[in-house]
Amino acid sequence: MNTDHPFVVVGCGGIGSAALFWLARAAAPYSRVLGLERHNLGHDHGASQDHSRIIRLAQHQDVYAALAPHAYRTWRQIESLSGQTLVTETGGLVIEDVQSRRGLDTAGRDIDGYAAVAARHGVDVELLDADELTARWHQFRLHGTERALYQRRSGILDARRANATHIALARGYGAQVRENSPVRALHDAGRHVEVVTDDEIYRAEHVVVAADARTNEVLDGLVPALPLTVTQEQVTYYATPNLLDFAPGRFPVFMWHGAENYYGFGVYGEVATKLGQHMGGPEVTADSRTFEPDPLRRKRQEEFLVEHVPGMLGPELYTKTCLYTIPPGPASRPRSGARRAAGQRRGRRRARVQVRLAAGPDPGRARTLRPHRLPGAGVRARPPGAHRSRLPEVVPCLTQHSPAQPGPARLGPPPSPPSRSGGPAGRCRRPPTPTRTCSTPTWSGSGPAAGCSPGTPASWPAPATTSPATSAGTG
Repeated sequence: MNTDHPFVVVGCGGIGSAALFWLARAAAPYSRVLGLERHNLGHDHGASQDHSRIIRLAQHQDVYAALAPHAYRTWRQIESLSGQTLVTETGGLVIEDVQSRRGLDTAGRDIDGYAAVAARHGVDVELLDADELTARWHQFRLHGTERALYQRRSGILDARRANATHIALARGYGAQVRENSPVRALHDAGRHVEVVTDDEIYRAEHVVVAADARTNEVLDGLVPALPLTVTQEQVTYYATPNLLDFAPGRFPVFMWHGAENYYGFGVYGEVATKLGQHMGGPEVTADSRTFEPDPLRRKRQEEFLVEHVPGMLGPELYTKTCLYTIPPGPASRPRSGARRAAGQRRGRRRARVQVRLAAGPDPGRARTLRPHRLPGAGVRARPPGAHRSRLPEVVPCLTQHSPAQPGPARLGPPPSPPSRSGGPAGRCRRPPTPTRTCSTPTWSGSGPAAGCSPGTPASWPAPATTSPATSAGTG
């Protein structure tokens, strides 16, 4: 295999597969992109597997509310390009147990906060009291002190199918993917980056790191360790006998904000409903995590359903674990952005490595350490040999468990978008830079997690920033 590549993507999960596709599309036909995946494609070691993530326009943070419409358009573009159905709009509820949260600092993650952000961004929502909610959706059992917000375009993003679709489309543009190829190190070699695997050393002009819980492991030696927290989460599928009541057209996805936070899905992916507790798991590492579900959280989820959505219950189909990779800052608050840059002079050359942490509520106010101007190395359709940037770059894409999980590549307007799309496509204006987490799925998290990353506007796509890549959603 050719060891010289203009672009190498490390990790082919939710964020990595999206980066692989958009880079491959922008670079074709003169340059090819290489994707390196530590495990088999579609594995369950990280945050991008399982059937479903929540995608939604209803957000409690302005930065994600601004990204969400673009994420929807980009997913529709991917659907048009592939013929696959990836987004199913079910409508979505945010329910707040006001009594149990009385006196708590919710940092805007409450019904008033969601409504205010929706008003600023022109998102149509309905505010409901407990009686109005149960009159419309008899599946819920409420105490009367709850408040809710409904947004009709919320729904389900099929995470597993989305990843496979991105990979297939990327291969169509000449991208190569190597499975079971863990990256052991990245070395700054002046005019290129050496990407070290067990059986090969690749030379790249640009490296996109989408390694989720292993981000610091891959970047070791290039920059100081990023302050990431990795937790082990889980979701449970219940073989409910009430299939009609919880069909996608009759039951909305929901997020519950109370003494504990939950998110739930009707029947999708499996002939079963799905429930997860948001950020209820212990801190782990990619190596120390187990695949054993926590029985206490299982019991906690069952008790929640008995009290509030009893019809979702049925024999447990299975419970699976996943990882969240969370940037710094309280999980319920907007993430503060940060940039880290390291420069090294070598004679007349200067190699730069850029690490950009998930942007916070105001990316323009991100704290910058040793700021520098990046070289203008966009992805252009140029003859072979003409596509050269003067300096190598490494960009880690950090998933974030938030309502929005944009993908890594910043894209320009589409050359000729499909009829029902309008999302970003075409040439890259500059090398991809991350904006969130699951985990990752955070998707995320996006960051984006074994089918349990919390909701994002689209688990991986982003506005004019990238292809579908969501925390698109909770899930």
